[in-house]
Amino acid sequence: MKTKFVTIAALFAILATTGFTSCSESKKEEVSENIDQTTKELDTKMEETKDDMKKQRDEFVAEVNTKIEKNKQDIADLKAKAKDKKGEARKKYDEEIDDLEKRNDKMKAKLDDYKDDSKEHWKSFKEEFNHDMDGLGHAIGDVFKDNK
Repeated sequence: MKTKFVTIAALFAILATTGFTSCSESKKEEVSENIDQTTKELDTKMEETKDDMKKQRDEFVAEVNTKIEKNKQDIADLKAKAKDKKGEARKKYDEEIDDLEKRNDKMKAKLDDYKDDSKEHWKSFKEEFNHDMDGLGHAIGDVFKDNK
């Protein structure tokens, strides 16, 4: 999106510059004013786009953090159930719980570490992250089902 605005602004500037050489002084002032106005409009649109992206990211992060906290609670519930297990079953159950806990922590770190500012990368990151988050949710559910 940003590159699109920059490209449009550059093209506009080139056209305006070539127009300057063959225009009268009043036309040059008019073109200059148009360039200034267009630049201001582009700056405003870019800020609006940044604000929209930030709002969407903040909402996504809040939603995901809620899911991560729910996962932590579900994992704590699984740990409580583990106390009823004995021997090899307990060992296997503890390993599954440990794996789920690590995966949940990895998801939190992945979200916290994301810094890219482009819309395209954000979309890709979000899709992949949601896929991984869904997989983790299913894995937690499977452990609950398997160990009733």
